[in-house]
Amino acid sequence: MNDGVAVCVKDTSVDNVREILKVFHREGVVDPLALASTVLNKIREKWDYLLPDKLLDSSFASANLDTAGVQEALEKHLEAV
Repeated sequence: MNDGVAVCVKDTSVDNVREILKVFHREGVVDPLALASTVLNKIREKWDYLLPDKLLDSSFASANLDTAGVQEALEKHLEAV
């Protein structure tokens, strides 16, 4: 679940979470447009409902997703562990 700037994970071990993060890191940067296309509710702004799907994906991705930043954070975190 999303808990502000943190992600809370239930019913697993720290080691299991680390292994999953390593898998994410190995897979590389996710295409933000591909990820945005899977979001069910991208309507955030007043006129978003008027945008065609591809433009809405692009708008949502640019405002809400930083997949390159996630990759950088994983690199820093996994080096520290």
